[in-house]
Amino acid sequence: MPSSSVIARLPLRWRLVLGTGLMLLPLLVLGGGMLYVLSHLVSGFDQVIINSLQKMAPVSRLQISIQGVWEPLHGHLLHGVPLDAEQLRMRCREIQTSLAGLSEQMPQSSEQSTRYRQLQQTWADFENACTLAQAGGEAALPDSARVNELAARLEGDIHTMLETLAAIYRDSQEDIHLERNRFARIERGSLGFLAASLLAGMAISLATALFLARTIIGPVEILKAGVRQLASGNLSHRLESEERAKAKDEVGNLIFLVNDMAAKLEKNQQELKELSIRDPLTGLYNHREFFRLLGEEVERARRYGHPLSMLILDLDHFKRINDTYGHPIGDNALRTVAMRIREHLRHVDMAARYGGEEFSLLLPETTIVEAYDVAERLRQAIAAQPVTLFEEQAIFLTTSIGAATFPWYADSGDSLVAETDRALYQAKQAGRDRVCWPGSPSLPSADVLATPPD
Repeated sequence: MPSSSVIARLPLRWRLVLGTGLMLLPLLVLGGGMLYVLSHLVSGFDQVIINSLQKMAPVSRLQISIQGVWEPLHGHLLHGVPLDAEQLRMRCREIQTSLAGLSEQMPQSSEQSTRYRQLQQTWADFENACTLAQAGGEAALPDSARVNELAARLEGDIHTMLETLAAIYRDSQEDIHLERNRFARIERGSLGFLAASLLAGMAISLATALFLARTIIGPVEILKAGVRQLASGNLSHRLESEERAKAKDEVGNLIFLVNDMAAKLEKNQQELKELSIRDPLTGLYNHREFFRLLGEEVERARRYGHPLSMLILDLDHFKRINDTYGHPIGDNALRTVAMRIREHLRHVDMAARYGGEEFSLLLPETTIVEAYDVAERLRQAIAAQPVTLFEEQAIFLTTSIGAATFPWYADSGDSLVAETDRALYQAKQAGRDRVCWPGSPSLPSADVLATPPD
């Protein structure tokens, strides 16, 4: 039988055919065994019956024939009943024929053979007495004493022969009984064989059913549970290992296809998520995502007692660029500023397009002094890099930046936005192209920054 690993690599339809065949094979063996055993037992019992009839019939006929000879002879001797000599001779010939037929069935060296020889000798004596009885009449038998003596002799011979035939009958019955016992043992052995075949068939069928369940129903259940996970929105779930997914059967192919579909759906979902949280022009976070991140970062800063700074950048005189050069040039300027922002951010910092020509930045673990340094470097980088208009034309941009820090200047996300926006307004009022913070133009002292406000 091929190993389970080889069977597991077969196509599903061939596995089902093979499994069904293995389940039916014990039934076929059991059916064939039952037919063989039944035919063997029937033929055996038929033979026992035939042998019984062959052994018992001659003995029974011989008993009847001897009794048929004795009755008229007994009536003739004792009661003077007329004797039909021809009929008596015919019965004697029948008995002689029956004795000859019985001798053919007797083995040459057995107890039955001894009894048969005794029966033949007694019959010879009986025949002599019969001859005397037929030929004697009153001359040969002058008195009743001789008649009684001859009758007793004949009766003794008859009795001896009948006893001998009864012994032969009993011996034949004993042989038949032994033959029946032999076939009873065969019957018990056959029933044991059938029971063992039935148990083996049940075991093979159970093992085959378990194997089919493991290789077919099991993967289908895994497939169902996995699809349920995917339907619930868990697109990162994979149905099974890559090795199983590469199986060549139908279930393995289906698992591979579902996993591939889940990977594509997960990728599409991620792309949609990115599109939903990103500004399509600059690639930075959009306004809605910025405020979600702001809430998370404020809670984190409050929980751990760490500072969180915020910057708002506004491009100076941006409306003039759109009116003079058109919106495509304005869009190019926004993309250039977004690129400069990304270049100056750490991996933990977050930048977003706040709206129009305004950008907002979240700087975790950053004090107002550190935020001012970041804002100043960013302002200088934007001012130093021109924005290309046409092939040989470019313009320079300047920015006004407002900065504030939680929890020194604000106690919530909304107040942090309000304070940062107020600092941006101060930068514009002070002449643009500069960085301002609450309380500008002087920065807070180190002692103030070291102790968070109440």
